[in-house]
Amino acid sequence: MAMVPKLNTMHFDKETPFQVVAPFEPMGDQPQAIEELAAGVENGQQAQVLLGATGTGKTYTIAKVIEKVQKPTLVIAHNKTLAAQLASEFKAFFPNNYVGYFVSYYDFYQPEAYIASTDTYIEKDASINDEIDELRHSATCSLFERHDVIIVASVSCIYGLGSPESYHEMVLSLHKGQTVDRDAILKKLVSIRYERNDVAFERGQFRVRGDVIEVFPAGYNNRAVRIELFGDEVDRIVEFDVVTGEVYGERTHSMIFPASHYVTEDEDLKIAMKDIEAEMEEQVKKFKAEGKLIEAQRIEQRTRYDLEMMQEMGYCSGIENYSRHLTHRKAGDAPYTLLDYFPEDFLIVMDESHVTLPQLHAMYAGDRSRKVSLVENGFRLPSAFDNRPLKFPEFEERFRQAVFVSATPGEYEREGADQIVEQVIRPTGLLDPRVEVRPVEGQIDDLMEEIRARAKRNERVLVTTLTKKMAEDLTEFFRANSIRVRYMHADVATIERMEIIRDLRLGEFDVLVGINLLREGLDLPEVSLVAILDADKEGFLRSETSLIQTIGRAARNAEGLVILYADTVTPSMRAAMDETERRRKIQDAYNKAHGIVPKTIIKDVREILEISKSEDTGHKAKGKPKKPAATAEPKQQPAVSDTPETPAETAPAALQLPEAPDAPQPDAVPVTLPETPETASETAPAQPEAAEQPEQAEPAETALSDTGADETAAVESAPEDAASAEPEQPIPDADEGAANAPQDAPEEDSTEEDAPEKKARADTIARTAQLSIAQIMAGLADTPAEDTPDAPPAEPDSTEEDTEEEPADTLTQKLGRGVTGMLRWLLLVVLFVLVIACGGVAWLYHNATPDMLPQIKATFDGQELAPTAYKWHVPIVGSWLRRTYAETLNPTPAELALPVSGASPDLVITPGGYSAQLTITDAAGESIYDGSATGFRSYRFAENGTYDAKLIVSTSGTPADEATVTGTETWQFRFTVSIKPSIQLATDSVAQGGVAAGRVGQTLGQDAPAIKTTLKNVGFVKAGSGWICYLPIPWNQKPGNIDLEVSADGYTETLSLSVRAGSFSYKDYSKTSQMAAPYIGEDDAPAAVSKLFATVDDKIQWSVGGFVQPFLDSFDTPLTYGMTEYAGRSYSERGTNYGYGGRTSTNVIIRPKNGKGSMIAPASGRVLLAKDLGGLYGNTLVIEHGAGLKSIFYGLASLDVKTGDTVKQGQLLGGCSKAVVAEMRIGTVPIDPLAVWRSRCDGLKLY
Repeated sequence: MAMVPKLNTMHFDKETPFQVVAPFEPMGDQPQAIEELAAGVENGQQAQVLLGATGTGKTYTIAKVIEKVQKPTLVIAHNKTLAAQLASEFKAFFPNNYVGYFVSYYDFYQPEAYIASTDTYIEKDASINDEIDELRHSATCSLFERHDVIIVASVSCIYGLGSPESYHEMVLSLHKGQTVDRDAILKKLVSIRYERNDVAFERGQFRVRGDVIEVFPAGYNNRAVRIELFGDEVDRIVEFDVVTGEVYGERTHSMIFPASHYVTEDEDLKIAMKDIEAEMEEQVKKFKAEGKLIEAQRIEQRTRYDLEMMQEMGYCSGIENYSRHLTHRKAGDAPYTLLDYFPEDFLIVMDESHVTLPQLHAMYAGDRSRKVSLVENGFRLPSAFDNRPLKFPEFEERFRQAVFVSATPGEYEREGADQIVEQVIRPTGLLDPRVEVRPVEGQIDDLMEEIRARAKRNERVLVTTLTKKMAEDLTEFFRANSIRVRYMHADVATIERMEIIRDLRLGEFDVLVGINLLREGLDLPEVSLVAILDADKEGFLRSETSLIQTIGRAARNAEGLVILYADTVTPSMRAAMDETERRRKIQDAYNKAHGIVPKTIIKDVREILEISKSEDTGHKAKGKPKKPAATAEPKQQPAVSDTPETPAETAPAALQLPEAPDAPQPDAVPVTLPETPETASETAPAQPEAAEQPEQAEPAETALSDTGADETAAVESAPEDAASAEPEQPIPDADEGAANAPQDAPEEDSTEEDAPEKKARADTIARTAQLSIAQIMAGLADTPAEDTPDAPPAEPDSTEEDTEEEPADTLTQKLGRGVTGMLRWLLLVVLFVLVIACGGVAWLYHNATPDMLPQIKATFDGQELAPTAYKWHVPIVGSWLRRTYAETLNPTPAELALPVSGASPDLVITPGGYSAQLTITDAAGESIYDGSATGFRSYRFAENGTYDAKLIVSTSGTPADEATVTGTETWQFRFTVSIKPSIQLATDSVAQGGVAAGRVGQTLGQDAPAIKTTLKNVGFVKAGSGWICYLPIPWNQKPGNIDLEVSADGYTETLSLSVRAGSFSYKDYSKTSQMAAPYIGEDDAPAAVSKLFATVDDKIQWSVGGFVQPFLDSFDTPLTYGMTEYAGRSYSERGTNYGYGGRTSTNVIIRPKNGKGSMIAPASGRVLLAKDLGGLYGNTLVIEHGAGLKSIFYGLASLDVKTGDTVKQGQLLGGCSKAVVAEMRIGTVPIDPLAVWRSRCDGLKLY
């Protein structure tokens, strides 16, 4: 018989390395790109750019980099379609590793909103895609189970997901041989959001039949876990197919993760409910104080309803809005996201970064703008603001290393990258497609001719338009002209988009019309023509980046052609065509040098979401592959029945069927006493009588049917053409109990002709049983001796006349003898039971081995700890008999090999479900931390030094819990905290008029770092988790190297900054009156302004590179920063930027072209001064943006803000008539305003 394979999906002991499996090797410039990127990761470079042309195998390059660096990787794509394609490709490259897919699981999502102007409240409405939800759970489960994990995600990865610690701590962990109560398992499943459903078995549910529990884990696709108990012992754990019942294999250990990412322990939930109620009461008071009685009543009613739902059900609709309280975060703290589920040392790959990064930037603002109205009008508490996506700075803090992949990387990637690796050569020798510009007139007729020519060659065509309506109308027009065509835009569902892409490649249609989805990442080697309609309509969809990306869709076919339908060539078109031609020359030169003939890529068409159908070696068990879809049985819901679901003929071949015991002979059938209907129904399943159904033998019953072990049941005597099991029959009468008692196993040669013979034998047994009962009862009856037919005649006495006959026994004597006999039998039975029980207890005690003890693993700062002592109590018989295992392994604390290099080291205890207490003392013996392991996550060490720690892990069960192994395990260890602050510069070289920035991170204390330098500065200010100091470079700073000595936490490091000459212009005038006016020099600031230069706000108000030019309309700048004006110089002095009588500007004059305009805030900040100073200065405005950076405007026509106001970026400041002098300073040093507004100051981007 085939043996069931043993499965072990836990990869803690044996890790699987990343290994690329591909039928080809790196070619072209791929080897160099792989080596440079891998070296950059291994050398600790934070950001790298892979500038790869379309079709050059960027995905394969990244796969080889992952193989080299061996790090868990998060790949972020900008839409679900591209993410699904990437997931399938990575799965093909890594068949032996786990590749996950994590995107938003909503097919439709209508967020909660309130429109105050019309008093319209819109409830949240959503449609969840169950398959994507399963893939999300699968992804998070795998991150806890193994190291070789690649997750392909959309921007959904920065949205709140629930605490990873709570998610892992609430895992149900079961081992084979573990002693655990059945009810405890069921309670645990309910607490982690599984629902019991004994009829319809679906994902996130479980069902129970006797001692068999079947669980359909949330992260599984079509497999479930069956837990078979023998009493309170886990006897067997198997994985099986939920449709066919096929057993894939047997597990030694199973971890069942929660069915929801938002799981909370009862104790945490109670604390959260108190915090929610307190916040509600505070909000109600606030509304009442403001006179908003309706809002006060509304928020109280809605919140109390949610609290009642949480108390009764454990959750409520919109519970994610209370995530801050549920995870015990402070207001404003970043939420937990998928990034927190990754280990600390992981790699991020940002695919098509020029699109993905702007999405990440925009998520937070869009989410908050919707919730402001809900909070202000009493629909949500202010804590709903903390159910949000990550801000971009928070996202940056959560990764250490990233690779930005794009054919057109943006400014952020280029300026922040440690290195840019270019990959232009395609392994197939393909060149970038030819680009032609054709007139708009007659474009549709021209395009249809091109389409028909491609259709004859079995090639495909992409057409891009500007609007959805245009795409749909063009599709209908093509269809009316017998062209096989479909359209795709944002209104098409996610899964349907993937089907459309697959059908296009398969040739189901020839033309795909789209708008913005036919761009980045689509891998369509069958497409030989891309037509871009209205290419000269300059804008986002026809920008340089968009055009280059769209052109790249034809780069995977040797006959690739791109047609731009336009009447004029715009700058974006020219730039895109020039870049394409530059790449073609490089590629053509390489092909000629190596003798390569370009050929079209040949690539298999994979199934939709193939990753969800692939065999998973992670938390899903290895085993037999699923049956092909063509031969699979229709999916049916399993019925709850005591009979086996599958006959022996259809049982899976992998099962090892138990051998049937020998059938008992007729004379060996035990006598069965009559039973009441209740006991009969419990002990003997009803069967149909043979006389009622003479044409068909009775279906055999097996003892395994009650345990749900359908795979091990065999029905050998059932006829082959039996369609189904017989229906349940009425309960037999008392006199039929013996006849209808089930046999242990069917006879080997049983046939239909044996039925009357069986019936006769059963009747004989029944009569024998009744006769035996009658004889027993007769011994207690008062009947004469002669009534007994076999009694011998009494022998007469020799003296018959002298003696009398002995009197017969009285009823009391007969009863006495009967009772005595029964008591003897009862005593023997009791003794026999006691002997058996004692033997059983002794056997159980003997088998309670150390293998049953919990296997707990603890790591501190990534270093595994060795236990010093343990004491465990293994239950033998309930709570009154337990076997204790106790041992002291090492009485002295063990010293960790490596020093702790972070202020918040990780303490990880696996598996979850245990309570842990940690105590840490310093060298003086003073306790610096004494609390739970969970609370230690928020602890930070305040200073370096040597510390002793004691960790005690105990079970959460009480001694009265009969099924729980109780006790403790102790770790004592000593470690050294040695944290060196990180000190770095934004850039090593800065031009005159620019800004340098130094950042200090990983500091222990709260004191600000110090800096010594010849450059003027305002010192360090707090920025995120570190400190930052901005160093303004004056226009006249001498070029060369400047030393910066930075001190923090007693550590000093000297950095070198290179100052380079700026590119400043000059002008010559004949007369001084011709110079630009108004002119305000560096030292001409009025006293009301100059006294504000010392003001420094700690809070930085601008985002990364987040400045805009402050003038909305067209303007001229007759005077710019660093420009020198000369008047009346001699002829020999002209033509040079030096001489006498010159003056150098430290600001900018803005002069509206139409004589008027509006000034807006270039960034958020606080208004320090808004006042008419008269004379040369006029209406003056000073704004502090944080860290001493100020915007100063002189000569405004009007002021729309006042002193003390807080302004937002883009907010109207005032009007501008003739000219405005704009200046920016850090402290007292002016810097170039135009460079700041146009995001050319690298220093201002690091914070």
